[in-house]
Amino acid sequence: MSVSGGVAEYPDDALDSTRLLKVADAALYRAKRSGRNLVRAAERTFLGGAALEPTAEPCGELDDA
Repeated sequence: MSVSGGVAEYPDDALDSTRLLKVADAALYRAKRSGRNLVRAAERTFLGGAALEPTAEPCGELDDA
């Protein structure tokens, strides 16, 4: 059995609960596509003051329980 997770932070990744869940969900699916048993954190990237879509960055592999 493996566990994957997606993490998003308020207000860094989104300003409302709907968007925050979408960002965390996207990070979760990136973790699953990367091989499972990972947690991915959403990271918002800024370019010239304009916010781009958040990207999921690895934040660690889960230990076997």
